[in-house]
Amino acid sequence: MEKSLLVSFIGGSKGKRAYEKTKYRFSEEEVRESYLFGIALFEHLRQKGENLELLFVGTTGSGWSELINVKQSQDQEIDELFDRITKLEEEQKVSDDVLSEWIDKVKESVGAEIHYVLLENPPELENISKSVIQKVLSLGDYKKIILDITHAYRFVPYVVFLDLMIIKKLKGFELEIYYGFLEFTLEDGSKPVKRLSHLEELVKLNEALSLFENAGDFRRYFQLAGVDESFARKTYFEVEINRPATKPLRNLINLKAQKEYLEPVHQKVIEKYISGLLDDRLENRMRNRAKFFYERGQYLKAITLLYEAILVKGIRILGLGGEQNYKNREYVKAFLDRRGDERWLKFRNLRNTCVHGSDPEANVRSATSSEDEFKKIFELGFEIFENLT
Repeated sequence: MEKSLLVSFIGGSKGKRAYEKTKYRFSEEEVRESYLFGIALFEHLRQKGENLELLFVGTTGSGWSELINVKQSQDQEIDELFDRITKLEEEQKVSDDVLSEWIDKVKESVGAEIHYVLLENPPELENISKSVIQKVLSLGDYKKIILDITHAYRFVPYVVFLDLMIIKKLKGFELEIYYGFLEFTLEDGSKPVKRLSHLEELVKLNEALSLFENAGDFRRYFQLAGVDESFARKTYFEVEINRPATKPLRNLINLKAQKEYLEPVHQKVIEKYISGLLDDRLENRMRNRAKFFYERGQYLKAITLLYEAILVKGIRILGLGGEQNYKNREYVKAFLDRRGDERWLKFRNLRNTCVHGSDPEANVRSATSSEDEFKKIFELGFEIFENLT
């Protein structure tokens, strides 16, 4: 069975228990009592069949002794360790050697692997990220990471949340987020448990918009916005292979986002990313996509598209007919070559060097070793397109 990792936090100790024993309500039927919400959540998830490991994040002044709650029966050795660690908590001096020994005892009784990150009190922001990223990456792969943001200094879970967002791009795990709602009390005195599924949804939307922004891939975004997934995928495929996709694109953008809160964002997405694909002429759509990729430093895609846009416009201006016809494109290339426009010759040579990986001609050699020089020649292509008559 694939493993999941529960990441939880332990807040400060004040010489006594850092937290009161609390009843957490997971459902109408399930209430779990614990000092630390992370322990109650662990027991709940394990009962549901999750193959879990735990990672606790705390400081030299955190109430690590709260983990005793997982021990169903105590012995003298664990009692002595408990006394040692609580004394260190009072002094804000929990040490790595004592904590390591304590964690070993706790995981023996809980029957699961337990990891920890020990930070100075109070922790420096960069040190939180350094320690957590290093620890999580060292632990291997998980199908899911479950984040409990209930305890600790308020800023620490935020930092770790963003750390996990970075790691998620490298590891590709699912992310779940929980909160023990200590500020609210139900009629029976228990505290509600919140799975922050909306926050999880926002994470996915952010990732989808990042993909859209950087690669022009709108499939995941439209799926999450509630638009028909198969229609979005089919439309994207047509756009990617330069088919005349104007009609399906217009149909796609006329579909409203199914989530009301997303509608203002959805309108901005259409305006920013889709409008340039709606021109009736293929040459303009290709030019617009070339500009999109050029602005994002994706030069191979950009120069390929702009080169083809120039040829397609030339076919129309010269009245040759079929813009997809290979012979017509060859005719336009020869026509432009004969004109001897230095701008075209530079741009053409740069395109050939990029597409074929060939040695650059003398007039574009500097562009292959300097991005600034590359851009100067690349932008000649936009001039050629606009001025082509």
